[in-house]
Amino acid sequence: MSIVEFPDAGKVSADFLEAVVYPRCGARRDEVRVGPAPGVDTAVIDLPNGYSIAMTTDPCSLIPALGLEESAWLTVHLLASDITTTGCPPMYALFDLNLPPDLSAADFAAYWSHVHAFCEALGCAIVGGHTGRFEGQRSTIAGGGMMVTVARTDDILTSRGGRPGDRVLVTRECGIAAVSILARTFPETIAAACGDDVLEYGQALFYQSSTAAAALAAVRVGRGDEGVTAMHDATEGGVRAALVELATASGCGLRVNAERIPTSDAAAAIARTFGLDPFEIVGAGALVIAVASDRAEAVIDVLAAEGIPATDVGELTERAEGCSIVRNGRATPLTHPGFDPYWRAFYRAVEEGKR
Repeated sequence: MSIVEFPDAGKVSADFLEAVVYPRCGARRDEVRVGPAPGVDTAVIDLPNGYSIAMTTDPCSLIPALGLEESAWLTVHLLASDITTTGCPPMYALFDLNLPPDLSAADFAAYWSHVHAFCEALGCAIVGGHTGRFEGQRSTIAGGGMMVTVARTDDILTSRGGRPGDRVLVTRECGIAAVSILARTFPETIAAACGDDVLEYGQALFYQSSTAAAALAAVRVGRGDEGVTAMHDATEGGVRAALVELATASGCGLRVNAERIPTSDAAAAIARTFGLDPFEIVGAGALVIAVASDRAEAVIDVLAAEGIPATDVGELTERAEGCSIVRNGRATPLTHPGFDPYWRAFYRAVEEGKR
């Protein structure tokens, strides 16, 4: 068996998945409509009578520097951001919580109360899981969760649905999750390098790190020829990775205008403080949407009415054209960034004692 090396930290690469994981996914089942693939947020399994079940999984967060409420927000909304790329709200959730041994009962009760409240606000029932404290568990990743929805098969979108000619939209801006966590974890460093206004902006980004509202609003315009054809939320590798992944999953090429990629000066300043580019770091909060070309403005308007800015950054093309980004009138290849540099920068800052 050919083995591709693990990254130092963060998500394994698509090459690793292709070599090690995807060829070994248990039994083949005819009802599995959408299984594991690069850039695909949800599995889809067909049920009788024209319905399907969609499901996704992601890590649970417990980050001391953020706090219990913010960690619970990430736990719930990273899952919700994935499942709502189907265009359908989450219905059920399960959580496997592997907790550090020094987490008190009172702190767990507070954390779990927030998980409950965020799920309740989404209309999502928690239907099971596993909870325990374990020696040696010191990671900010405290297990994993799963969200599930059931809908008519024709109503479930995936990131594979984009078509040549579709416009590509990006909501909010690049680097939201990474920048906001850096701002909340290392406030003294950022205030000294960038000023208090930039720090305040970065910290305020945190509660924009969900794309659930954007995804559910976008599909109100319609699906397929009437509106949205595919959605993909930006996580590891940021908006850059999400753009390439959606195009690849859809079997398309992509042409993006670099000048239209939404990035704030404040987020860019915070990212630069840690040697990072907001375009290619954990970007939860930004949603990439493929939409029928004559419906793009309608989707932008619907999102704007919800207070969610969206920018038309380019279009899907024929697969043979590949993925490219245009800067100053010159097109160059747009590739997947591979390893997300955020993780290395974050842990290096911790080791250096930055505050």
